[in-house]
Amino acid sequence: MLQHFDESGRRVVVVSNNSAVSVRAYLYQHHLAGYVAAVSSRLEADPNLLKPHPHLLFHAAELLNLSVRDCAMVGDSSTDIEAARAAGARVIAYANKPAKRDRFERLRPDAIIDDMAELICVRAPS
Repeated sequence: MLQHFDESGRRVVVVSNNSAVSVRAYLYQHHLAGYVAAVSSRLEADPNLLKPHPHLLFHAAELLNLSVRDCAMVGDSSTDIEAARAAGARVIAYANKPAKRDRFERLRPDAIIDDMAELICVRAPS
């Protein structure tokens, strides 16, 4: 999936409440680091800046030199959806478990997907 995004010119920033060291270790271990433009993750000691706070999404957009309104967050948790909404980004909820779809529908994301392959059909904004 990340390779497809890279080839189509869409840049990906991983936004995580985990440490950047952990995220990068995962990306390298799975040979995905080359497809990710940046990592926006916990840097501050203040847990109040973690999702659902929009801080990490604003930082991700800044790393891409974009307005957060020109970005889309793909997330698999309620806090991901809340953070995207608070930041003003579009949000695609990834219902990777059957029970999540009902919970996500109540949060009204812009879209809900059950399989990451569905992202291939999503066109980048012009």
